[in-house]
Amino acid sequence: MKRSTFSLMLACLFVAHGLIAQQIEQVQRSLITKRTATWCPNCGSWGWTFFHDLIQDNEQSCVFMAAHYSGALETGVAVDITNNFGGNYQPEFFFDQDKYPVSPFTLDTHRPLFKALADSAYAASPLANCAFTPVYQNGAIEVNANIRFFQPADGEFYFGVYLVEDHVMSYQSGQGNDADHRYVLRAAFTSASFGEMLANGNVAADEEFVKTYSLPIGDPAGYDYHIVGIIWKKEGSKYKLVNVWSTDTFGDPTSAREIQGLSSFKLTPNLTSGNASLKLNLDTNLPDASIDILNLRGVVVDKVYSGSLASGVHHFNLNLDQFPKGQYLVKLTAQNGIKVQRLVVQ
Repeated sequence: MKRSTFSLMLACLFVAHGLIAQQIEQVQRSLITKRTATWCPNCGSWGWTFFHDLIQDNEQSCVFMAAHYSGALETGVAVDITNNFGGNYQPEFFFDQDKYPVSPFTLDTHRPLFKALADSAYAASPLANCAFTPVYQNGAIEVNANIRFFQPADGEFYFGVYLVEDHVMSYQSGQGNDADHRYVLRAAFTSASFGEMLANGNVAADEEFVKTYSLPIGDPAGYDYHIVGIIWKKEGSKYKLVNVWSTDTFGDPTSAREIQGLSSFKLTPNLTSGNASLKLNLDTNLPDASIDILNLRGVVVDKVYSGSLASGVHHFNLNLDQFPKGQYLVKLTAQNGIKVQRLVVQ
C-alpha cells in the first residue's frame, strides 16, 4: 500500500473517531483576563479583590483567565496573550482584547462597566462559536472541537484551546503561601499560543470546522480543570477575540457513542463517482438531527439534512458529481451520539 494512501486512511479513521455530537450554542461570551504575577503586592490586594468581584458579577456570560506573565505560575502562553493585548504592567485587566485603566481609585467605576460590557455582548448575535467534550485517555486530555460560523465572515481566523485551572493553592504576595488562585491559565494545547488557522478569506454562514487536539498531562481527577476554546481573528500582527467557550465537564472515553434508536445507517455505494444512497432505520424519533458530509480536514462540505427525524426508514440521495476526488465522511449527529460512514469519490 502506498504511504500516502495509508496516511489518508489513518487520517480518516482519526477524524471519524473524534466526531462526538456537539451542540454549539448561538451565544456570545466575553473573555476577562487579569495580567498578574505571584510576587506582585497589588495583584494580591486590590487586584485580587477586583478579579473576584468580576467573577461574581459575570460568571455566566464570561470566561476568565488569570494570566501569570511572571512568577511561580508563569506560562509562555500567558506572556504571549497579554503581550498581544498590550500588557506592560501588573495587575492589568482586559475585556476581550481591550485593556482598561483599572486602578485602586477606579474600582467602583470599572466594576459596573465590565458588567455592562459583558451583558451587552451576551445579548448580541455571535459570528461563530465552538463546542467540545474533552476526554482523558492515553495520558493526555483529548479535545475534538466543532466550530461553526453562524454568519458569513471574511478574514484570517484561528482557533486555540487552553487549559485553565481553578482554585490553585499557591503563594501570592499579599495573600500568603496558600492563596486560592482563580482561573489560572496553565497551557495551550498547541505550540502556537493562538492555535491553528481555521480559514483565510471568505467563510460562509453555517460553515463548520472540526479540529483535534491533545495535551499530555497527568490524570485530571482531583483538579478543577476548565478547557477553553477561543476563536481569534488576526488583524495585522494582533489577534482579536471572536468568541470564547469553556467547559469543566469531561466525557468518558470508554462510553458508547452510538445513537440510541438507530438500527441501521447504510451508505451504498461507499466508492462512487456519482450518486450514493444513504438509508437510515430508526426505532425512535430523533428530535434534533443533522447529516453532513465532511472532508478529511473536518470541514463540512455539504449539509444533507437538519431537523427532526421520525421513527421508521429514511432515504437520502447524495449527489456527488461536483465533489473533487478523495475521501469524505458522512456524519449523522444526534443529541446522544454520532454515526459516521466513510465515502470515497473516485
